[in-house]
Amino acid sequence: MATSVTMTYGSYSFSPVPSFTINRNSERTPGLDFCLSTPLEIQLDGIIFPTGVNSAPSGGFENVTNEVIELNNVFKCGNCETFRVRCDTDPYVFDGPAKVTSFSVQPRNDADLYVNTAAYSITLEMVSRTGTTYDNQPSGITAISEEWDFEIFDERVAGTSDGPKAGTVSVEAAYQVSHNVAVTAPFICTGDYANGEGKIGWENAADYIIEYISYNSPESGVTGLFLPTGLGSYNHFRTVSKNVYDGTINLSETWLLCTDSGYEEFDVNVDTSLDTYLTNVNVNGNIQGLANVNYANPNSSDETPKIAGAFGKWRSVSGEIYSRANTVYLASENINQSGNTMPLHIDPLNTSFGYNNKAGTVTYSYTYNNRPYNCVSNARLENITFNENNPSDVFASLTILGRTAGPLFQDIGTSGARTKEISIEAVLPVWDSGRCTLISSIGAGIPTGYDELVNSYQAYLTGVYSGVFINSDNKNWNPKDGRFSWNKSWTVGGCS
Repeated sequence: MATSVTMTYGSYSFSPVPSFTINRNSERTPGLDFCLSTPLEIQLDGIIFPTGVNSAPSGGFENVTNEVIELNNVFKCGNCETFRVRCDTDPYVFDGPAKVTSFSVQPRNDADLYVNTAAYSITLEMVSRTGTTYDNQPSGITAISEEWDFEIFDERVAGTSDGPKAGTVSVEAAYQVSHNVAVTAPFICTGDYANGEGKIGWENAADYIIEYISYNSPESGVTGLFLPTGLGSYNHFRTVSKNVYDGTINLSETWLLCTDSGYEEFDVNVDTSLDTYLTNVNVNGNIQGLANVNYANPNSSDETPKIAGAFGKWRSVSGEIYSRANTVYLASENINQSGNTMPLHIDPLNTSFGYNNKAGTVTYSYTYNNRPYNCVSNARLENITFNENNPSDVFASLTILGRTAGPLFQDIGTSGARTKEISIEAVLPVWDSGRCTLISSIGAGIPTGYDELVNSYQAYLTGVYSGVFINSDNKNWNPKDGRFSWNKSWTVGGCS
């Protein structure tokens, strides 16, 4: 039974059929024993016979070199055509796209310098014997690396401590995790290279990263070395770069692991002075919000910007500002005239709040002091002053003509009047009067919250002195800015 081996490359048919060798390297990553894609290397070694017959050659230099030129045109660098080898009608030994990697021609021997014959060597690469998918690593990955880095963010070691004077001070945990992946994949020809068919290397690498790279939870850490647990992952920011000619995709991403949607820094300081018994405590803070990013579905409801995280964190800590102020203040160290302690006023003396929407930050400042509580609960500011003018001596002054020592003074046995005065200045809620069409209503709305205080003081004077006479009684009320003042004075005395 006759046997005939045929070998073709695209439309080119080898005659005579060259011998061939097959070689494939085996490459694996050392850590995971991950098999990398390596192509089949097909080495063709043949002889050029211009007649196409092994016997009775009728060559000639021109005929031999013409065959060389034809081979050179077919097996150009990068050419990719279907390579087939089989015996008679048996299944194909090779049947798939093959890429030319090298081509060389040399004389068979020193006695035959391209006159009768010539020898050639051709090297082809195939992803597999048949088909367009690698046998040993179907994804076509030739190089891969994946790294995880874990570190404490900004040296924020979590824990609690006793405050300087009272309460506790806590620091939240914050960790930074980074993930770096690099994947390289070659261009895979599919047999119709001239028409642009083929799998682009970087596209293949990107597909592999999307489908196969395991995104382990960034909170998992490294057991026994670094293991942050019970935290949420935020600020998942990713950068991707591609090298078109290398067929490489590089992905870098970072997370911030925190207990909340933002992390906070604040400072607390105390101001005291000899010119006042009031102590000021200042609390100044900054909140950095953290974002949630959904790369699979951008602009979805699952995504939140940093500023949303900052606002969320502010809502959770805004009720703690007063207690933070109390960590540096002891009421027992501040005593009033009656010998009672003076706690910090629950309402701050001054506040400020601001945010930056792009940076995702919130800033705040609160000042507390140990002032007494206001007589009127809704008063922003309240100053109450008592004045007492004691009686002065009443005497006669007599001017004598020619007296160089000045006038004569004579005690007439009496004294001047004693006066008492109360002055109130306050900032109260402004008047809501629309367009001020009801002027009479505004006038009727003069605050009355201090009437009890003034009336009780007048009753006290009436109980002490037999004669109490009102000298002046003036109220001033600005409904636009809420400023209120009241000055009332009395002349007091008795029969004895």
